[in-house]
Amino acid sequence: MKKIVIICAVTVLVLLPTALALGCQPQGAPAEEKDIPASDFYQLTTDVHKDEDPFMVQDSYGVYWLVWCSDRSGNGDIWYSNSPDGINWSNSMQLTSNTFDDWYPSMIQDSEGTYCLTWMSWRSGNYDIWYSDSEDGRDWSEPMQLTTDVSDDWVPSLSKDSSDAFWITWSSGKSGNQDIWYTTSQDGENWSNATQLTTDASEDDCPWLLQDSNSTYWVVWHSNRQGTYDIFYSNSTDGANWSEPVALITDESTDMYPFILQDSQGRYWIIWTSDRSDMWGDIWYCFSQDGHEWSTPNQLTEMTGKDYTPRLMEDSSGVIWVTWVSNRSDNLDIWYGKMAETKS
Repeated sequence: MKKIVIICAVTVLVLLPTALALGCQPQGAPAEEKDIPASDFYQLTTDVHKDEDPFMVQDSYGVYWLVWCSDRSGNGDIWYSNSPDGINWSNSMQLTSNTFDDWYPSMIQDSEGTYCLTWMSWRSGNYDIWYSDSEDGRDWSEPMQLTTDVSDDWVPSLSKDSSDAFWITWSSGKSGNQDIWYTTSQDGENWSNATQLTTDASEDDCPWLLQDSNSTYWVVWHSNRQGTYDIFYSNSTDGANWSEPVALITDESTDMYPFILQDSQGRYWIIWTSDRSDMWGDIWYCFSQDGHEWSTPNQLTEMTGKDYTPRLMEDSSGVIWVTWVSNRSDNLDIWYGKMAETKS
């Protein structure tokens, strides 16, 4: 019988990225080796500058990657680090170096082993969505601009479906207010025209998309269509026709920055930032066996500071990792740890 072991607290280390060589051994000077107990949170970055918007993946070689944005170079750029075990991390490496701000990275590895990255950038005079890829995680293609609207296009999420199609979802004001949009590509070079997914007169923002084990597409986002910001989701069997948006929770709390994961046992997880603990900036989550009946909200972090933009990733051993941003060390840094384990 399958069971999920929930780990009440999480662990995080100091992330100092470098790229991976083609043989997929992390390079660069690693941090001091340490063993992270599953009951602790750990700080991953310690730079005096602002580190935000982390995203973690594990590649086909078993190597962990973390990408995030930082202003340590004088403006917002994308940085990354990698690790052979999720515990001992390489030194931080700068991935973008444009004079304008680059923020909110999202990364995957495709079925051919190519590392693919999307982010939002001000380099065109307003926020647009950009894309780059790499065969080895070290040498990256020239950034490609995917959106060109005069309105801001921002907070992209990147994923791949079972047909190997790329999906990027984001939020845009091109319709007169913030709505969710998406584009798809079979090769990472030729992208479909942007398609509008939500049309509500309220603000829909910060989407994340996945395709589950039944080939159903799910998108989660936050919206103020009920007055306060709440988490909404919609699904589709074909990626074109979407269900009526459903509110995950309907109360007076402010819930924002959602992320959705389906684990290897088929369980759905939605994680977000909330003020339901009487202060803004703790991480909460729900889970579901079928994507329809959801658990009551569970609090993951409890700090006097702010914890926000949580992300989840399940590794090849069944450990579900969580990353987020926190100011608990007096400035914005990346924190992470083990949230749950799927076991036989």
